[in-house]
Amino acid sequence: MNENHPFSDPEKVANDLKEFKATDWSGKTLNDVRMDYVRRFQTLPAYLLKVRAGTILFRARKNDAEKEETFSHIGQLGPKPSNKTTAFGRANIPGHSVFYCSNREETVVREVTQWYINDEGRAQDLFTKKIFGMGWNANTSMMTISAWRVTEDLNLALVFGDENRRAQGIQHCAKNRYDLMSGEPEEFNRSRNLIIDFFSAEFRQLHVSYESQYLYSALYTFDIMNNAAHTEWKGISLDGIKYPSIANSFRGENYALSENAFKNKIKFLGANYCYTCNNHRHILDVNTSALIGRIYAAIAKPDGELIWGPCTDDFDYLAHYEGQVYPFSLEKVPDRFSKKVVTISPF
Repeated sequence: MNENHPFSDPEKVANDLKEFKATDWSGKTLNDVRMDYVRRFQTLPAYLLKVRAGTILFRARKNDAEKEETFSHIGQLGPKPSNKTTAFGRANIPGHSVFYCSNREETVVREVTQWYINDEGRAQDLFTKKIFGMGWNANTSMMTISAWRVTEDLNLALVFGDENRRAQGIQHCAKNRYDLMSGEPEEFNRSRNLIIDFFSAEFRQLHVSYESQYLYSALYTFDIMNNAAHTEWKGISLDGIKYPSIANSFRGENYALSENAFKNKIKFLGANYCYTCNNHRHILDVNTSALIGRIYAAIAKPDGELIWGPCTDDFDYLAHYEGQVYPFSLEKVPDRFSKKVVTISPF
């Protein structure tokens, strides 16, 4: 970068960010937004972080509580097809699918149910975000929680904010991001972090009523995943974004991974059909916001078909590999009932 680069003037960057945020994009395209960003700032920065191979990630999909039907194929547990992705998400633009997952089972329950909106007395947002209805329940939900293993290191852009409520590793990254690179002027570092802070704040939006409010975080993710020409890191293919769980009050981390990363760096381990319960009112005196009771466990055949069977206390998930079934357990977590659960009436 040279002295004429926009990053050489952090004060101007700060003012331009305010103007960029306040712009009315009515009638404009996503590329119009992108080009305005490039005109103002030229470079899209990111703080890089690796998620190591062997890490287990979780994803959840709601089941119809009345029909009591289980999913029949792995494909139903993965990312939503691009042609069915019609709205902005926190990390996706319309027409482009991402694989949303988390590092904790409790977190994926809260993300899928969005219970936090109702817990905070913002029930109206359930209507505007089209969450209310379709069997939505403020207290309980049936869902399938699947476990996935990272088979090759993931290169991600880390979103910052509220580090004191997050893991120590992220707190360490938050301190290190202000260290200057070799030969880098301090002004460039300040400008880079101002922009990272801008997009981080977009990911941490709590009061979201309309999908369009995800514009900036979704476009940032798209350009990072697709290694757009104006991204900062050249020669490094980024697989997605790591950001805190707003739905679970920063208890756990969320991931938005590209379809390419999902196909080439993620492997299905197993799935459980579960009864889940909102523990916001502390039905049980445990340090968790969601209670999980497993009903059935699934393994996957080579063609992706899911075969369901009973759960026992001897394992957390079943994995099927080279014709053999391997039960495996996670580290002890407080959000799991100790035995098979059919129904609970906590209210």
